[in-house]
Amino acid sequence: MDKHEYQIVHLFPTTLFVNNIGVDEKIRNNVINEEMERMATDNGYISNNKYLLDKPEYKNLKDKVFEQLNLYIRHYLKVSDNQRFFLQNSWSIKHVPGDWAHEHMHGNSMISGIYYVKTTKNSGGVNFIKPHGYTNLFHSNIRVKFDEETLQNSEACHQNSVEGNLLLFPSHLVHKVEKNLSDKDRYCIAFNFFIEGEFFTKESKIDYLKIKEHKENE
Repeated sequence: MDKHEYQIVHLFPTTLFVNNIGVDEKIRNNVINEEMERMATDNGYISNNKYLLDKPEYKNLKDKVFEQLNLYIRHYLKVSDNQRFFLQNSWSIKHVPGDWAHEHMHGNSMISGIYYVKTTKNSGGVNFIKPHGYTNLFHSNIRVKFDEETLQNSEACHQNSVEGNLLLFPSHLVHKVEKNLSDKDRYCIAFNFFIEGEFFTKESKIDYLKIKEHKENE
């Protein structure tokens, strides 16, 4: 092998799925017209309905989301077919000019997502933050200088808010939303998935329908 040739192996990467599925005008209008309330953090609005994609008028969008989820978990992550992901909850977010979102993760779920319904230039992207102490390279207590920022050495990964973009990522991945610096409102839908089915053994199977039936028969 030539001394200048080498191989890079990406060990245990955290994967972010991004694909543009477009925006249907009816869906956009539905989201804009959803009843919303100001968040307790006073940095955005959230829909009153926390199961938005279960509404009949969002069925086509829900089907598209599941198509993209299957690309992510089956085609790329190679999750077995006997383990099914179900939609836990879904809600819309409105960020008016000046709004933003603090660092957070989505608790009690496995896969989370963001779908951008209405955006404009400078309306604020999302930054995914490397967890404190995550040692994919050097530990965070060692402050190494780099000549160039890359996905391997950076502390965060930025994604612009592009209309029609669908993002899927592990729910434990910390992220925050930049301040909306435009003069327009920004709309998106967020959602969470959890898993059910047979894991490594039949004894570790999770079947929420049977759990529910058992409780009802107690």
